[in-house]
Amino acid sequence: MTDLPTRPEIARLSSALPFWSSLGMIPVAWIGATTGGLTTLLLPAYSWGMFTVLDALSGLKTSNPDPETPQDQLGWYRAITLIWFPLQFATLCALLWYVPTAP
Repeated sequence: MTDLPTRPEIARLSSALPFWSSLGMIPVAWIGATTGGLTTLLLPAYSWGMFTVLDALSGLKTSNPDPETPQDQLGWYRAITLIWFPLQFATLCALLWYVPTAP
């Protein structure tokens, strides 16, 4: 028998929290764009470092969620996938406008 997380466990915000940490990239992108210089390296450092730190903190997970989990139990996962694209697109468009006009 496989070791699948229970449905109530997958429905908790704490299970989806690593995916929500990607929202931290937006302010880091703005810091790099507005400050310039070496701070532009913060975004790749944040993304590479974030995955490394998350892996170290969460440890090795050998189990996957039950593929039969109902959609209503996956609210936090669905929310981040719905929120991420508009935020990323808006940030990209705003930065494409900002960078050429920056002082």
